[in-house]
Amino acid sequence: MKFKTKNGFTLLELLVSALILSAVLSIFFGVSVSSLRSFEAAKQRYLAAKIAQEGIELAVNKRDNNLLCIDSGCPHITNWQEKLIGSFEVDATETNRLLANQTFKVYDPTNYLCLIDSGPIAGMFSYCGNPNKYIYGNFRREVNISAIDGDKILVKSRVDWETRGTLKSLILEEMLFGP
Repeated sequence: MKFKTKNGFTLLELLVSALILSAVLSIFFGVSVSSLRSFEAAKQRYLAAKIAQEGIELAVNKRDNNLLCIDSGCPHITNWQEKLIGSFEVDATETNRLLANQTFKVYDPTNYLCLIDSGPIAGMFSYCGNPNKYIYGNFRREVNISAIDGDKILVKSRVDWETRGTLKSLILEEMLFGP
């Protein structure tokens, strides 16, 4: 008597293969979610560094304008550190505040940054009051400039932002020298 063999899966084999498949898929999705979170964190840190660097560059520009003003004999200032020392909101859209006879706005921690998306200053950052335009992460920038002595100042550009309920910070520093 001949027995026919069945070429198929038993219920146990199907359950084991389904278990293995679900384990592989859950690992794959876990790694994908972790990768996306890491990418988002890196993106926000890069943006914070860019915002902080812009703050330092604007302070350098203000220092250069003060030095040029003194060299040309303008009566507005007598010391290159004048109207440069303090804690400020440095705004790329307010170029008139870079002039030697002007000061930056005093820092207000309730003001957030927006990215300018059009015009001649597209790609720069400005303080705005519209929460719908805030950059994802709600970035705030404080540029603190302190006198070290008569020949140098320390510029600290601090950027704070919140992501997933956690406050993050990044600080860039640069020493600037006078005449």
